[in-house]
Amino acid sequence: MKYLRSFSASLMCVALASCATTAHLTTDAKLLRDRMTRPQAESLLARYSRPDATHGGLCLIGIRLSLTKLDYSALVQVSGSVINFQAYYAAISNISVQGNVAAGTGRVGIAYKESQGASAIDVTTLREIRVLETKPQTLALCRNFKPGYLVALTAERGLPDQAQISLNAASTAELDSILAMLTFFSPNAKLVSGVGM
Repeated sequence: MKYLRSFSASLMCVALASCATTAHLTTDAKLLRDRMTRPQAESLLARYSRPDATHGGLCLIGIRLSLTKLDYSALVQVSGSVINFQAYYAAISNISVQGNVAAGTGRVGIAYKESQGASAIDVTTLREIRVLETKPQTLALCRNFKPGYLVALTAERGLPDQAQISLNAASTAELDSILAMLTFFSPNAKLVSGVGM
């Protein structure tokens, strides 16, 4: 499948990301984090990276929603602080130029195709942890997610198609556990809530 896309659409996503507010851990999450050991944190990461009856595991969302997604047929693997997963990403398949772009009378078209590959994210390298309430659109994109919260992870090294991997919490207790674990691994990550996905 090929998709055409103009450059202006990605600017809207950049503009929306600036509307987030700083978030803080709850008292319960701080207590969990302060008492947490590395083996406990690794166990929680493995637990929340895979779907079960209470939470939805991982989700991958990129700029090109129809192409960039998690490969749900492949098992997510967790080794220490690293989440390994298979995904489909949008890859450029063709660029075309019509008219005179420099003079403002032309158009640049970019066609994308789906490309599959292995990816990994090390949660000790997070620079931002973003908490959002799940919305119907999110639940449609993240097929295993349950209503509740989406916790988007932004590592120092980005993923293709500006994608973000997210964890799902269906309750505030699960959210506290996830945030305690993530801030244990990445204590300097910026914790924010609001607009972003």
